[in-house]
Amino acid sequence: MMFDWSEYLSLANEMVQRPEEAAKRAAVSRAYYSVFCRARNWLEIQGIPIGHNNSDHNTVWTAFERLQGKSAKRIGQEGKRLRRARNMVDYDNTVDKLSSTVRSAMEHAKTIHTELQHML
Repeated sequence: MMFDWSEYLSLANEMVQRPEEAAKRAAVSRAYYSVFCRARNWLEIQGIPIGHNNSDHNTVWTAFERLQGKSAKRIGQEGKRLRRARNMVDYDNTVDKLSSTVRSAMEHAKTIHTELQHML
């Protein structure tokens, strides 16, 4: 049975409520991977092959930006924004305005999740 990537978004929503910085950072990361993997899988189902390596992140979001329709373009744009936030919380020693970064990242993830649901 294939893993349900939306479970990561549910987990992220739980983690974001915790007070620890690590939990908030992990929430952004899990929210990102929830929608990234769902978006990648959607593209593959549509016959748009995407590999499974580091460069795939940009490939996935750019592919959506190039598709027809507002929803697809929104997914690509929001995905790139969310990826920047995920990179920041995963790699930077300090994150200025962490609360606002987490809040906006979770909104980007929810938008992508909703848009993908409509496209299925």
